[in-house]
Amino acid sequence: MNEAQRQFVMGVAGVRLWYARSVLPGAAPSPDYDFGEPAGQTQSGTGSAEAPPVTRGPRPVSEASRKGLARLQGLLSETDAAPDPTAREEVFAGGGRSTTARTPAATRASSQSTPTETDVAPTPERVPVEPVDDTLAGKAIAFQWRFWIGEQWLLVSSCPDTASRGLEDRLAVNILKALGDNIVSTEVLRWPVFSNPGVPGNDARGAAEVVSAMAEATSRPKQLWLGLEPEESASGRSSLWQDVIAPLGEATVSFPGGLVALSSDPGAKHALWQALQKAGRS
Repeated sequence: MNEAQRQFVMGVAGVRLWYARSVLPGAAPSPDYDFGEPAGQTQSGTGSAEAPPVTRGPRPVSEASRKGLARLQGLLSETDAAPDPTAREEVFAGGGRSTTARTPAATRASSQSTPTETDVAPTPERVPVEPVDDTLAGKAIAFQWRFWIGEQWLLVSSCPDTASRGLEDRLAVNILKALGDNIVSTEVLRWPVFSNPGVPGNDARGAAEVVSAMAEATSRPKQLWLGLEPEESASGRSSLWQDVIAPLGEATVSFPGGLVALSSDPGAKHALWQALQKAGRS
């Protein structure tokens, strides 16, 4: 390749070329670079034959361009038309008068920009939301729940951090299958969100609001709670837990132990099955 062309191609590609000013130690001798003119061109500019100029015909006009041009000419003709007889006159301080004519285009624009009473859409009424009890504000609470949403049942269980997700999922599937239901989706709710208790909304009142939103999104006709309701011996905290759980509604069956406790206690499994049978008969 001609050296001039090679340098141009390398420059376009972003490669910076350099040449050593002196012979480098141990380097092979450089080849003789050819900086001559490419084949087919003469050295003198006067002797080279110039290519005839390429003549291009007019570009074809598309149908969309014709329609746009006709629309523009129509607007210009409306602007040059006679002024509207209903044009108003403005009297200046010097005694002169100025007539402002409204063109049909301006009249259409004003009529379209001014909405009538029938064009204004009515503002939808907001559904009142029942406020959460303010007594929960500033109180700390911590829990981790998992939701298994079936077609008819909602299974909610307390799940410690050390629990196996796979074991919990298998137990939940077996329980809902025994009830004649299957799992559609699952959700996890962990509280508090932030480790700092001073963060606004990180208290029991914020937890009740989140539980209320979860209850609305996972509403089912029947609910099974495992390990959600506090024990009676937990004095002073029982009412707090009841207020946080209240947005879920009323449980069809509420069992004191979670799924992890059921996995290692055959007696608890039997008691839960009896409670479910009793709820089914009722």
